[in-house]
Amino acid sequence: MRVTRKPHSEAEHRQEQTDESQADEFAPGGTRIPPVLRTLGGYSLNFLLIVAAVAVLMYAVSYMRLVVLPVLAALFLTNLLFPLVHRLRARGWKRGRAATTVFLTTLVLLVAVLSFLGPQVASEVQDLGVAVRSGTDQLLRYATRGPLNLSQQQIDDFTQRAFEQLSQNREQIASGLISGAVKAAEFVAGLILTLVLLFFFLKDGPGMWSWFSSKFERPARVHVEEVGRRIWTTMGAYLRGIALVGLVEATIIGIVLFVVGVPLLAPLVLLQFFAAFFPVVGAAVAGLIAALVALVTGGLFDAAIVAGAIVVIQQLDNHLLQPVVMGRAVKLHPAVVLVSLTAGSILGGVIGALLAVPVAAVASSLGNYVNTLRAHDEDSSLEELNHDR
Repeated sequence: MRVTRKPHSEAEHRQEQTDESQADEFAPGGTRIPPVLRTLGGYSLNFLLIVAAVAVLMYAVSYMRLVVLPVLAALFLTNLLFPLVHRLRARGWKRGRAATTVFLTTLVLLVAVLSFLGPQVASEVQDLGVAVRSGTDQLLRYATRGPLNLSQQQIDDFTQRAFEQLSQNREQIASGLISGAVKAAEFVAGLILTLVLLFFFLKDGPGMWSWFSSKFERPARVHVEEVGRRIWTTMGAYLRGIALVGLVEATIIGIVLFVVGVPLLAPLVLLQFFAAFFPVVGAAVAGLIAALVALVTGGLFDAAIVAGAIVVIQQLDNHLLQPVVMGRAVKLHPAVVLVSLTAGSILGGVIGALLAVPVAAVASSLGNYVNTLRAHDEDSSLEELNHDR
């Protein structure tokens, strides 16, 4: 005769949970563990595991940078160019033909732009460095007469210490120059790998993702596909938004520099565009360089005009471009952006700072997804409990 056990009542269920929690409050030696310590111990263990996982991941990325960086660059470019492939596919083009057309067109446009701007920018970069140094010298001289009330001896001592530090690091600089050929070879190899991966991602990207997601069982596959979709959407929104923000800021500063008559227009405009990929601090640094150039070439009045334009650009970026163009998909607090940039620059230098904000945006999007799942599970548990009652 089969005996079926009746389900526990809610009071019995709570009593069992109380007994289990009380049993867990004691250490193996019989000493009572305060609940606060047990909670802190659990959080500390999870934190240490996360830190260890991040450290291993960063070491692997650094060790495999010649592969990881081209893959990331190819994925970013694919995210920007894939809508064009999709439009051609919607018009009846085959995937290989559409991908090849978009890839070759992009490559031709890139070569044309580099051929047109490359020589001009290369010839003016050295002049830009000289102008920045001259502007810095003028600011230091102004510091001896301005509100800082510094003496010339103090400035000379600071400059002398800087030159002494540079002289002490001669050997490191020389070794860096010697390894420049190796870095150049790595750059060329990475560029070739990026272009090859870009073509295959444009042509076979959806098939690659379908193959990868098919390796998971059905319950997990749904989450894998949703996580991939959110990452892809967030990265696309970030890249298109930040490129548009950089284009607007570069156009505004270009017009101001042209009207004021500041030379070295091409490198300053390009610098302002690429500075947008370092939110919050990038535009300010690029604007400071433009103001220093204006100070050398046109005096304090021109520098003040350029500085005022930079302030306007910053306000436009904070109150219009970031909220409207970037959208809610990648909306991050400025404090989060600054912390991400600092951590990225410490861990990976310029490349780390460049990748820090999109990684933070992706992490924020995934966090929202986890919170959504958690809320859904809690609602389901409440519905089951109400149904049992």
